[in-house]
Amino acid sequence: HRARKKNPQAVIVAAGCYVQTAREAAEADASIDLIIGNNCKGQILSMVETFMEGRTASEESDEKQVGWLDMNQNCDYESLTKVSEHTRAYIKIQDGCNQFCSYCIIPYARGRIRSREPEEILSEVSTLAASGYREIVLTGIHISSYGKDFGREDALISLVEKLASIEGVDRIRFGSL
Repeated sequence: HRARKKNPQAVIVAAGCYVQTAREAAEADASIDLIIGNNCKGQILSMVETFMEGRTASEESDEKQVGWLDMNQNCDYESLTKVSEHTRAYIKIQDGCNQFCSYCIIPYARGRIRSREPEEILSEVSTLAASGYREIVLTGIHISSYGKDFGREDALISLVEKLASIEGVDRIRFGSL
């Protein structure tokens, strides 16, 4: 609201877990121009550009643009080919959680466990290793549950073993288990 007050022409984007769990409030908020759910965050730039083009064409439009997470839809993962660090790359392998802890909003905001396909991860890490990245950090919301949505209890171990065999990967770390 402060951004809108200071710059009435600003494009205000509400994104991530807040809008995922409070969609009606975000849609009712006149200060918000774009509402972007968790798996659409990679599209923020294109959505802002589209919004700006629409604003230029019609200054009268009050219509909000919405990019939304379908809780049953697979995650929108961006494959990396280069990162800002010289030797370490962070690879998101999983999103969501099935635990429903009383203090946590993640299952409601991010949905159930959704794991990336191992082939996709291996391809991304191979490309990064060939580009000189020696350390891979596996990240996600609850990575110890990686692959449970595939029905495989050993999926994380299997993935790590395959990653360890990639030429150039010297170290594999876990963001959090």
